[in-house]
This record gives sequence, C-alpha cells and structure tokens, in this order.
Amino acid sequence: MIRARHLAALCSLALLGACVDTTPIHVEETHNDVGGTSAECRECIEGEGRACRYAYDLCMTLPDCPEFHQCVLERGCYTPALLEDRLACGQPCLDAINLTSTHPGLPAILELNDCTQEGCRGECIAP
Repeated sequence: MIRARHLAALCSLALLGACVDTTPIHVEETHNDVGGTSAECRECIEGEGRACRYAYDLCMTLPDCPEFHQCVLERGCYTPALLEDRLACGQPCLDAINLTSTHPGLPAILELNDCTQEGCRGECIAP
C-alpha cells in the first residue's frame, strides 16, 4: 500500500516533469540521532540473497546512486519510518548528487527507499 502510494506520487511527478520547475527543493536538514545505519539494516540491504539486494545491485549500476546510498547509510536516513523524515535526513545526500525528477539514478534511489520500508522494515525502521 505504501509502495503503491509512493509509486503513484512519483509517476505523477514524472509526468509533470516537462511542465514544472525541476530545480531541487530544500527540506530542512535533520540527522538521525542513532549515528548511522545499523549493521542489521546494512546487511538486509547489501547482503547476498537478502531482501533489498536487488535494489542495492540496481543502485550500484546507476550514476550517483552509490554515493547517495553511502551518504544515507552514514547519516542513518533509512531508520525513520516517515518519508518526510527520510527526506529531511537525506537532503544533504540529495543535494550532493543534484537529484531532480529526471536524474538517471532516481529509479534505484526510490527502490532502495521502498525496500527498506518493506522488505527490510524490521531491520531498518526504528521502533
């Protein structure tokens, strides 16, 4: 359900991309107080045969996604449950790669976000 909602919103954004200003927006920066991503979450994302490995593999093949993923891991931005909190935490990572709706790494970034909220929810989302 959450994934479908995110996908619908992103598809709408993609369709409007030619009609709207795609200048990156700034969200007030926050940082996860945990101090980074847990080993369990990282293993669920990057471990061979684990739930989000397909999204990680896709990310490693697309421009800027590996740098984005590393930044998000270091900041602990896969930990918040709410998308708004994840965006606020990851804003410096988004700024670093100049993410727009037409960025070639966007599909993998979205897939990593969705998977860490679903397939790796127990390992990644803070209680």
